[in-house]
Amino acid sequence: MMTALRPVEVEVSADQTLSWTHFSHLSYDDFSRTETIQHWKLSKVFESGRYHGLYAGVLDFPKIVNRQFTLFVLGIEYTFHPDLWKVPKGMVFPFKISLEVVDMGRTSVTLFSQLVNTLDGRELATSRCKCVYTDRVTRRPVPWPQWIVHKYTPAINQKRSVDLPKAVPEVSALAYSYKVRVGASDTDINGHTNHGSYVRYCCDAAQAALKAGVLVLTPFHRDINRYPLKEHKIMYVGESAMGDNLQVLLWQPQGHEDTVHMVIRRKGNSDQHPVIVHGYMTFGLTPLTHPRL
Repeated sequence: MMTALRPVEVEVSADQTLSWTHFSHLSYDDFSRTETIQHWKLSKVFESGRYHGLYAGVLDFPKIVNRQFTLFVLGIEYTFHPDLWKVPKGMVFPFKISLEVVDMGRTSVTLFSQLVNTLDGRELATSRCKCVYTDRVTRRPVPWPQWIVHKYTPAINQKRSVDLPKAVPEVSALAYSYKVRVGASDTDINGHTNHGSYVRYCCDAAQAALKAGVLVLTPFHRDINRYPLKEHKIMYVGESAMGDNLQVLLWQPQGHEDTVHMVIRRKGNSDQHPVIVHGYMTFGLTPLTHPRL
């Protein structure tokens, strides 16, 4: 006999443009070695809100994603309230995550999310995720079905597109290099590296640079996870899979000591190592305090 179960609580609007997914609290695993919330885990928390909202019917997701077509995450912009990072390990708060269709292009959609503490109603983080409707075989964008365009375009009340860094930045000569081999646990149901895993690689690379004492992260000391993340923008321009060797390159642009840029390349047999991910993180420069730090 199967153990007792209940569904995740998800509310969906009548026009299927908005959902709210309810969670009891963050998990023990969401906290880091510094006993503060792990930066990269927030990408997975938002992913869970998107997953439940889409499968509950937002954008008619169960009807448009199948063996032929899927949604490819092109890029995400996150913003975080400073109080989120002050939540101590051992304390919990129930929260809900929204998922709202806020912009539609010919082949793309922008999904806006809020993470809200349901004890006090405060917004603690946001996400703007741009996805592209894609043919699974050709890996090329395809136009939305006309019935999707007719249904959702008029329903968007206020367009909120996302401004993502489209051009791959020029890598600094002072960039720190960090090597990663993609493991099975880094991949998703499609066999590709999960976008949250790339965020983890960047965070691990930043900490490795800090420990190595390199000059590319001069304002930070001891542990990168002690610094509150304010904004994170990331673009996914390629793919990788289990067994692939990746190179994470990160540096700080001149005059912006609170910002860390990153580029991830997939290393191959030729001299050409294609860029598959790029973006940046902006931090607060006052470290978080904890009685055991």
